[in-house]
Amino acid sequence: YRTFNKKEGLILSFKVQNSSSIEDLEHRYNIKLKYKLSAGYYIFDNNSDLNDIKLVENIIENEDDIRTIKPNWKLNVQAR
Repeated sequence: YRTFNKKEGLILSFKVQNSSSIEDLEHRYNIKLKYKLSAGYYIFDNNSDLNDIKLVENIIENEDDIRTIKPNWKLNVQAR
């Protein structure tokens, strides 16, 4: 069973990395940078009123400089 009302945060990468992009996103979408990963990905906490899916949809609609974005959910995969 999977719920889509999760607020576990986002993972994203930018087409062009700069610190002003991060600050703009934090302010515009009420998210907070949690970690910067070595591969150019950033993990953000979701402090907005939207669940992770709605927030991702909103960012995709309005931002041009995002290369990759998805909810930062753990995969529930079991080995057989």
